[in-house]
Amino acid sequence: MKKANTSSSEAGDCSSQVTRYEWDTNNLIIDSVNCYDYGQNYYHYLLDKSEEIQMVHVKSITPMYDDESGAYLYEVSEHIVDFSDANSPNMKAVTEKMSQDTPETKVKFDENFDDSNPWIIINEKGDDFLFGKKINYEGDWQTAIKNALKNRLMDIDILPSRLLMTMNGTVGRDIEAQ
Repeated sequence: MKKANTSSSEAGDCSSQVTRYEWDTNNLIIDSVNCYDYGQNYYHYLLDKSEEIQMVHVKSITPMYDDESGAYLYEVSEHIVDFSDANSPNMKAVTEKMSQDTPETKVKFDENFDDSNPWIIINEKGDDFLFGKKINYEGDWQTAIKNALKNRLMDIDILPSRLLMTMNGTVGRDIEAQ
């Protein structure tokens, strides 16, 4: 079997890749469509040398929310259609729901998070602090601040419901937004 060609495309929230494999008696075409948060589909087409479809194998993974249980799930399905007997194609299918065991689905917020020690202190005079350390506004300071906040958030099981920030004096909106 050898790889004959591959083509890729993107549209909206999805990307697709089609790859064709060839060998002496058959050809295989794999079409994968990834719509990221909306799901993925994988299509496998087995063709004979005259380009007639012999078999189709489709796998789909679709994220969903179950209202009854309040759980985030994946609906995983697989379909196989065998056309080798043209008078009586044979189809098998299975669909299962599986837990989306990801950090995004386990996020919990604490309305009463202890904010007696604010993470960020913005002062009118420009001597600002992040986690008790003076912010150095030289170089790539914005990325450094974002990374420090991200690292702190990743260490917490229950996140604060609001940013723990104090502003002292008159502070411009551009500094507050940053």
